Amino acid sequence: AKKITLGAQDVFWHNRWAVTGGISPKMLKNAGARYVLIGHSERQQYFKETAYMINQKIKAALVNNLIPIICVGEKEKRDVDSFLVKKCIFEQLNNNLAGIKLNAGDTFIIAYEPIWAISSHNQGQGQPESLDDINKMIGLIRFWVARRFSENIASKMPILYGGSVTGANINLFAQSSVADGVLVGRASTKKQELKKIFQKLKRTNKKFT
Repeated sequence: AKKITLGAQDVFWHNRWAVTGGISPKMLKNAGARYVLIGHSERQQYFKETAYMINQKIKAALVNNLIPIICVGEKEKRDVDSFLVKKCIFEQLNNNLAGIKLNAGDTFIIAYEPIWAISSHNQGQGQPESLDDINKMIGLIRFWVARRFSENIASKMPILYGGSVTGANINLFAQSSVADGVLVGRASTKKQELKKIFQKLKRTNKKFT
């Protein structure tokens, strides 16, 4: 059976404040949205979103039964085993999820999206991360979730990869032993490219988000 679920690219963190142009959690719920993307690097770059704002949006999403998709990723390409990469990702997770507690039934998704790999940050010429490095980074994020929340939550939490995902390379990501899916950026705006991604994923017979 076909299943399409509506999501949003942003959310404000209050339902009652008068903020022209802001989309409240309640508005998203009433429109039928289930997911909301929070903390994308482009929001931070162009709209100057801070860790505090991201944190408030995550809390608002959870309170209003929206599933946040939280973006984290390093700006510069470095050895994934380096201390600087771990420090960068852990600091983002610590700041973005500060004070957040998960109740029974709460769900959130983490999208690992290295900024250096995103096409929009490289004049449309982004290069995806290697499969080995993706597996290492997602494993690192899952380790953090296990320590911050619990092993049970970490084992069930979907963690996605984003960064120059296309129909030409989707099979590579589907081979990942730790990624639960992909966050498609530029390719999602091209009908034929998105169609290729769906077709190739269907052939893999793998549960992939």
